[in-house]
Amino acid sequence: MSKAHRGSGIREQVKSGRGTCPVCKKTGIKVLYEREIDGTKTQICKRCNATLHRKQLNEKQAEKQAQKQAEQQKEKKAEQPAEKKVEKKEEQQAEEQAEKKTEEKAERKEKEQEKEKDQE
Repeated sequence: MSKAHRGSGIREQVKSGRGTCPVCKKTGIKVLYEREIDGTKTQICKRCNATLHRKQLNEKQAEKQAQKQAEQQKEKKAEQPAEKKVEKKEEQQAEEQAEKKTEEKAERKEKEQEKEKDQE
């Protein structure tokens, strides 16, 4: 496997591939990696190339995470109406039971009053 950025591979380039990196402004450093910066292709050093590559990877990962979070929020919103329906049904059932109890109490009172009248 050849090593394009060492030895005879860079001797053919101008100044043996050495120069000033436009990103980090270091002088006398190997500028062998071609990258697009601000719409123009430029030669940069190994460290800046790695830094830019990592930034791109981190941005992609951040986009993926944002998409996952958006999907999870959509799923939660879809689940919430179903939960609300269940809660409404439970509330209705509780109200119906409360109404039945109040009706039963009212009937008992009426019966007790009738019994008291009969006893008098």
